[in-house]
Order: sequence, then structure tokens, then C-alpha cells
Amino acid sequence: MIANRKVLVVGATSGIGQEAIKLLKGSQANLFLTGRDRTRLQEIGTANSVPSDQIFELDVTDSTA
Repeated sequence: MIANRKVLVVGATSGIGQEAIKLLKGSQANLFLTGRDRTRLQEIGTANSVPSDQIFELDVTDSTA
């Protein structure tokens, strides 16, 4: 159902976002990760085989971004 689909995970560095990655890891979905902590995003991306060009430092609460 999710295989070969693009999935955007907002807040991937903790909480529900991080749990979503765990659930989606084996689904063959194309994961795109966002979060405020670049270092943590890279660690999570590496641990879950997410390519670095699919990881974005982003604060959705920052209206100037």
C-alpha cells in the first residue's frame, strides 16, 4: 500500500515522527525527513537508510523560514 510512495515525516527527530519512521522503515516507502536539529536528523537518516538529499532541517513554526 505504501511501497514506492513518497512520505513526508514532519518532526522526525522525536515523538510521533520518530515512531512513524520506525513503522515505515520496512514498507519500501520513499521517506523524506524534516526537523529542527540537523545533527539528529542525520543520525536518524543514517540509522534508517534515508538518503541525505531527503533530509531537511526545517522549523514549521518559524514564519520567516
